[in-house]
Amino acid sequence: MSFPTPEPDPEDGSAPGDDLDRALRELIEHEHGAGSSGGVLNDVELPEDLTLLAGWEVQQHKPPAVLCIRGVDFREPLVGRRARFWLTSFDESGDLIALGWRDGLRIVSEEQDLRGQLDRVVEPTVSVQDEADYYRALSGVKDTPRFAAGVSRVWVEQYVSQPDDDDDDLAADDKIAPSSNAWLSDVVDDPGAPRLIRPVPARSVHALTGRRVIHVRGDGTTATDLRAVGEPSWTHNGTIIVPIIDEHDWYLWTARSNNMRHPSMRSMEVSSLWVEA
Repeated sequence: MSFPTPEPDPEDGSAPGDDLDRALRELIEHEHGAGSSGGVLNDVELPEDLTLLAGWEVQQHKPPAVLCIRGVDFREPLVGRRARFWLTSFDESGDLIALGWRDGLRIVSEEQDLRGQLDRVVEPTVSVQDEADYYRALSGVKDTPRFAAGVSRVWVEQYVSQPDDDDDDLAADDKIAPSSNAWLSDVVDDPGAPRLIRPVPARSVHALTGRRVIHVRGDGTTATDLRAVGEPSWTHNGTIIVPIIDEHDWYLWTARSNNMRHPSMRSMEVSSLWVEA
């Protein structure tokens, strides 16, 4: 199957995506100095092992992990929390035939009892929204969609610290080739138990665009709720960087198809970024 080539802009002859590419190039040149040209490094002697430029040997602090706790067991305020919804499907005889997750949600109400007011509601619920609608509502958009979800089927996400210790079993996240049997944990673990999701180094992830990332600074402090908006690229001095943007801006920026550089867009060294797996 072939796809049509984007038509050039009638005014300047550029394709629609050229403005974004140009903005990213200008961002790199602005923050790291002129001299980068189309990904070609000028007058830079590259090490024989290019992984050194990605920061493989940089001493890193552990970023926070994401702990998912079932809503019925969560004892803190819920509004604004990230969440995921446990989906179930049953056949006509009532036998369970499928399980699934809907993630990328935000809780927008505390627990409420709507039994007798909404069809098929059999337990207390919370109102949830897709994150895109959540951020649009915060920006002033009215009547954004939401739905009621039973608290027993909602998992609340929160950040928890990890030991900054290479000997800890959490250090297994740093391995590029995880165990081929890692997927079995999802088969044998109790689906109702708390789930710990550990981030992985951005340098070990093939495609970064659109992924939620954590920035770990040299002093160990972190910044969360960020999105990568491009793939890694070179600077003129050989540093490998990734363009990122604040998450609430990511949703608004993409919804408005704005190809100009957003004020919160900046570049970070790939060795300081972790991807929420």
